[in-house]
Amino acid sequence: DVSGETISYREYNEGEGKQPHTLVFVPGFMTDDTLASILPALPEFRDHHIIAVNPPGWHGSTMNNPVESHASNADIIVELLQVLGVSQAMVMGISTGGGIAFYMAQRHPDKIKAAFLMHSIPLGGLRYITVTGELVPIVDLDQVKASMMFPTDDPDFVYELFKSMSTNQKGFLPRNHKLTEYMIKAAQDMPGKDDIAVVNTKFNVTPIKTIFGPPSDALSALKSKVVVIHGSEDFIVPWLIVEPVTRLAIIEQWAPLGKLSLYDDGAGHTSL
Repeated sequence: DVSGETISYREYNEGEGKQPHTLVFVPGFMTDDTLASILPALPEFRDHHIIAVNPPGWHGSTMNNPVESHASNADIIVELLQVLGVSQAMVMGISTGGGIAFYMAQRHPDKIKAAFLMHSIPLGGLRYITVTGELVPIVDLDQVKASMMFPTDDPDFVYELFKSMSTNQKGFLPRNHKLTEYMIKAAQDMPGKDDIAVVNTKFNVTPIKTIFGPPSDALSALKSKVVVIHGSEDFIVPWLIVEPVTRLAIIEQWAPLGKLSLYDDGAGHTSL
């Protein structure tokens, strides 16, 4: 239990505390720690103690208190690291998890020495959302919640959702694969879907005021090393969302800070 929440997490390559590096993995919206299961099989991570965490509001973890921002979940994950006896770590966040990873690095530079933001949400929050294939400008938070009310109880719909985000359409896991079933359940059982959708829209770490987010000095105050990987558009995340995370982010936001920012053309939204 951390800050009144029961946190679900999974560890790989523990190595009895002898691994030279610790990597914290934060999943994206409607996914969970399962996405990190491939990392231990990659040679680049054999010497990494990997901790895949489901933040409050995600499948497997509680949400006893409303999730007001990604910063609060970032603080809870860092508190979890303290409970686990981890003094320093790197963090990798995918999509929505990138917003949490950002705050982990920005708010706790003494504990988070580097952050990898993989196809992360825009620094100024989500301005648009996809509803039945159409772009709808978000004008109020009730509309954000309403737009998230898609049939997540339909497993076939959720499967096609995940497949549409994949970089490997033909080689994507079959519908009856155990991992596929687990990911579908993670999406169906995510208690904070509505709350996290609103938080994604309110997310703003730039000095520019947005519709839902006040200006912030969080970006300029970032001290930890950061590597940003931007993905190209796909069915789930159209160009109007991707564009501020790519060209604008690289030229106007990350480059002036001296942070390494890469554009992964054709990669889709996530590394699924």
